[in-house]
Amino acid sequence: MKLIKIFLVTWSIVFAVSVLPAEIFIESQVLDWKDIQIKANERSKTSEFLNGPTDGFQALKLSLVDIPIGEELFLGGNEANMELLVIVKSGDTTQMIADQSKKMGPGSVSLIMPQDKIRVFNIGKTLTTIYVLYWKVRKKSSIEAIKSRTNVSSHLINWDEIEFIETEKGGRRNLIREPTSMLKEFEMHVTTLNQGKRSHLPHTHVEEEIILVRFGEVEEHIDGQLHDAGAGSVIFLRSMIPHGIRNIGAGKAEYYAFKWTLN
Repeated sequence: MKLIKIFLVTWSIVFAVSVLPAEIFIESQVLDWKDIQIKANERSKTSEFLNGPTDGFQALKLSLVDIPIGEELFLGGNEANMELLVIVKSGDTTQMIADQSKKMGPGSVSLIMPQDKIRVFNIGKTLTTIYVLYWKVRKKSSIEAIKSRTNVSSHLINWDEIEFIETEKGGRRNLIREPTSMLKEFEMHVTTLNQGKRSHLPHTHVEEEIILVRFGEVEEHIDGQLHDAGAGSVIFLRSMIPHGIRNIGAGKAEYYAFKWTLN
């Protein structure tokens, strides 16, 4: 972080005052798929579309990564205060963490603790695209968390193994709800909404939240404004911002929702 020094001269005495610029937090927003998808003609395998501090994190980064047929992605060098989430958007993979290995198709999720590294192999016949989310808690909190939690582990969650629970509005899949190395709790689920259904009326909560649309068309209420979001789009919601989601498309809509509780 850049340090700005301002010198004030009064009665021949020089005072040095250090001023740190205020953090500019990531704002609540809808990131449309057409704006975040990787452009094939740009010869890039990565599209980074969120990067910065948030109300709860020192840093949060969300990217799309393409893995060509037969190639592998190695996500390593994980810092002691950084955790990682991988979501398979499309394609078939085999993923490995330490002594764990599992076939992971579209919809599958991997939660990686700081001490672990993950290898993602494209074993299919098409391009594989994944979302990769990193987060880093503020230094003091991360050190305290590491000292207090020694029994947490990384997870490979195959989409085909997740139970679907039918509801009057559509359905739900519960993926993760537990502490991590850095967080008091990380909670992640998938909601299926029938045509025209609303998940809930606009509400607020202290936890920040990310919504990732798997398929369908939804309308997200963010602090009094309405935003449309289609398949592949990402919604970021800051702490205590009024929000609510509704299926506005033809047929079902489905989306991941995940939020976190700090220490």
